[in-house]
Amino acid sequence: MKLILEDKLVDKKYNLVDLCDRFLIFSLALMIFTIPLSESIKNIAFGMTLFFWLTKIVIKREFKIKMYALGWFHFAFLMVSILSALFAINIYQGFRGVWDIFRYFTIFLVIINTIDSEKKVKFLIVMFILSIGIGSIWGIYESLQAPTYYLSQLRIHSLGHQNHTATYLLIMLSMLLGILMSINLKPVLKIINFSLLILIGLSIILTDSRTAFVTLFVMFFAFIFVIKKWKIFILGGVLLLSSLLGLYAFPSLTKSRSCSQIVITGYKGILNPLEDQFVQQRLRLWKKTLNIIAKNPVLGVGVRNFDLSMVDKSEQGPSHAHNLFLNIGAEMGILGFIAFFLWIFCYIYTWAKSKAKLVNDLDKALWLAVLGSFITIVISGLATTTLHTEGAIAFTSIIGLMLASLKIKKEETL
Repeated sequence: MKLILEDKLVDKKYNLVDLCDRFLIFSLALMIFTIPLSESIKNIAFGMTLFFWLTKIVIKREFKIKMYALGWFHFAFLMVSILSALFAINIYQGFRGVWDIFRYFTIFLVIINTIDSEKKVKFLIVMFILSIGIGSIWGIYESLQAPTYYLSQLRIHSLGHQNHTATYLLIMLSMLLGILMSINLKPVLKIINFSLLILIGLSIILTDSRTAFVTLFVMFFAFIFVIKKWKIFILGGVLLLSSLLGLYAFPSLTKSRSCSQIVITGYKGILNPLEDQFVQQRLRLWKKTLNIIAKNPVLGVGVRNFDLSMVDKSEQGPSHAHNLFLNIGAEMGILGFIAFFLWIFCYIYTWAKSKAKLVNDLDKALWLAVLGSFITIVISGLATTTLHTEGAIAFTSIIGLMLASLKIKKEETL
């Protein structure tokens, strides 16, 4: 009788864990799907994900959470952000910034601790791809409806400013490139993948972000270097040409200038950066940012407090430094910069070390996507603040999926 009761309790516990796991995967997939589509649903889904993850831990009574070295360095970055927020100009804004960092740190932990099958890995990848496809079409439609030049620069609904939109698009493009270059897809899936690549390439151009152009070229060269396949030359050329032709298919990108004028002006700015007005504005801003760092060297002015530190004559200043590294230095001081540098170094070290562990095509696709994500955050980060919430979630999710996939293959071979 005692054994029967124990068996029933074990079965009940197993069923509860299984139910929590199903709800957890659903809420995580919902959060990923709604990243570019709905801010409110994304936040609700994140709360659900956190709740079901913690509930699953309590039911199983397995309180040991896997972190990897990457997770510990990210945790250190989070801890410094809390210290910075405590001494911030505006503590409320500071802890809003801490919350942003906590969210993409938590998503990384959830993925590496709960994704335990290749089917789940593929499901989350599909959610990323499907949502950005819908988001790009939605963003282009809204761009064509915009009444002014400023609003005509592509902004996918909940990704926000065109620079943040471009960051997220670049990360998604690196994932699609990784899949196309690594996985032998069926003809129909290849056509869908390539069509999405063209759509995202067009969307990146529509953001009118020259930083994104430069990052895209660096990404292509990096992929060529690491995989040594000549096909990517052709792929890159076709993708760029198709995107540019797509631009000229519209009568105009804005109400004030033609597409050709937009593209020509953009390329002139890239070729002559020191004469470009936007570069000159950034140089002046970076100089002011260095002064802020000098005045607040240890913990900075507080996360999300950059705009308050730039107040001049009772007017609100720029919201960020237009440089990821200077922005972190200003908001979190030298401690924050060191913590961030160690985290980002561990990110690329983890990527490099993982090459020897790649087992199948899915691992290789994610491995390339991790490289593309790193290039996006770092290269684009030289001219804009790339670690915005949505882009940061994609940044940590992709390496989390790669590590989860590698862990699954390792367990299968034991």
